[in-house]
Amino acid sequence: MVYILILLAGFSRVITHPANFTAINAVGIFGGKYLDKKSAVISIIFIMLFTDALLGFYDPKIMLTVYISLIFSTLFGQYLKNHFNFKNLILAILTSSTIFFILTNLAVFFFSGMYILNFSGLVRCFALALPFYRNMLLGDIFYTTVIFGTYKLLNHSKLNHYWKGIYYGTNRIN
Repeated sequence: MVYILILLAGFSRVITHPANFTAINAVGIFGGKYLDKKSAVISIIFIMLFTDALLGFYDPKIMLTVYISLIFSTLFGQYLKNHFNFKNLILAILTSSTIFFILTNLAVFFFSGMYILNFSGLVRCFALALPFYRNMLLGDIFYTTVIFGTYKLLNHSKLNHYWKGIYYGTNRIN
């Protein structure tokens, strides 16, 4: 079920959405919590490669920075395995979004050729990226809530018993 939720959420990149309002960071946090470290990293890289193949690849240096930034979200998810509570989940969301924002904008600044490589160019790069950061934070909060909530709901003991009954044909209407 974890892989199904990860794949479904991963496809938020290919549906129409506001810029950076996707589930990809939430997928990293969720995968990090519920999968082993290697599987979580492979999952996020696979989803990114697959959806980038659909959407189109871009500058390899910036792309590598994006992928590395997303691996951080899986590491925060790994931390949540033994320290899961609301405060730590919010902290994981905020921290992974912020790391993504900083690293990817540094990559855009240095490798895109869009900015003069001085302090003024750096400030301009980060200032123009603030709407993307806002969207990412909102998307991460929304999708993390949806993914973790769906997982919890589907694993609730009574509901889980009901679904197993449907699957095995033991639930009957009297």
